[in-house]
Amino acid sequence: IQKTYHSEGFSLADWFPDGNSVLALGSRDHFWRGPSRMMKIDITKRTAENVLLEDAASYASLSSDGKSILFVREGERWARKGYVGERAAQIWSLNLETSEVKELLHEKVECLWPIWMPNKSGFYFTKGANKGHDLWSYQFGGDGQPAQQTKLAGFDHDSIVYPVISRDGSTIVFRHLFDLYSYKPGTGQAPSK
Repeated sequence: IQKTYHSEGFSLADWFPDGNSVLALGSRDHFWRGPSRMMKIDITKRTAENVLLEDAASYASLSSDGKSILFVREGERWARKGYVGERAAQIWSLNLETSEVKELLHEKVECLWPIWMPNKSGFYFTKGANKGHDLWSYQFGGDGQPAQQTKLAGFDHDSIVYPVISRDGSTIVFRHLFDLYSYKPGTGQAPSK
């Protein structure tokens, strides 16, 4: 059943917890200005698009409670290995209750594909290196403590791309070259094909 009608189309990013809406990305600006916008789309009835942030966004990830979104701004093409510079992709958050937008990671290497940990204590993401992207975790700091970043997995050649996480947080699946791998956070086990 068709649920959206805009001629530029949409890409599905995530489901809101109530099951009645989805988080989608759609091109709504001129291509060179960063056209992709995050939208909440009601799938129970035909309504106008609800643009959540009037600014460029990609690789959006909705928290399990539906109150926060992680997303990426700027960046080079993900297949370009080893890019270092100010144009590198950054990870941001959007609080849907307060509309607060906050930059979380702005390093001089590409940080992509953020996915929430189920308890919202942090997120997983990929970080660029000369050989490609590795899988990392980012734990929010509390009580005045700084945030912690930890490398979780990587390969000698090429990138970890398009990671996704199970709803219970027990398994991350990602692509490396032309294969799919699963990774169990917190177990100390290497990714398995």
